Amino acid sequence: MTKTGYQWAILLLVAATSAAWGAKKTGPTATIVVQKGYDKGSGLGTGTAQFYDTASADQCKGRKRIARFSWIAGAEKSRQVMAGQTLFVTAQTNRYTATGVSPTGYGFSANLDTARCENRVSFTPETSEAYTILQKVEIGKSCAITVVAKSTGAPPADLMELKPLEC
Repeated sequence: MTKTGYQWAILLLVAATSAAWGAKKTGPTATIVVQKGYDKGSGLGTGTAQFYDTASADQCKGRKRIARFSWIAGAEKSRQVMAGQTLFVTAQTNRYTATGVSPTGYGFSANLDTARCENRVSFTPETSEAYTILQKVEIGKSCAITVVAKSTGAPPADLMELKPLEC
């Protein structure tokens, strides 16, 4: 084989390997639409960030961040997921509020109150169904998560609330 022949063979091998690694799973899918669960996320001395992760197993390993909301992010994001397989969804919100601002000799001093909440659920998405997932955040209160099938307005039959994992 000539030098050019070897180069073409290597190029074809690399292309075939890349195509195989980049191939996505095929099969029936469903849509999840995660929504921002707070309306007063930023302001003078306050801030909020919210995250949604999914996983195919009830463990920390393999989690995939599907949405990140902050004061500059939109109100919702949608993703395709495999239908017929249990899906684990984790929602986390981090909030901070500066209180007790007072002048000092070097500027200002403030106490920083932080709060973090996490909710986890699992359910099995049905083929071609769309689900709305919302972690509602209430300042000074706990967070709650809801999952609703858009076609019925009801939660999935096998929806389970789970305890947070120590990751």
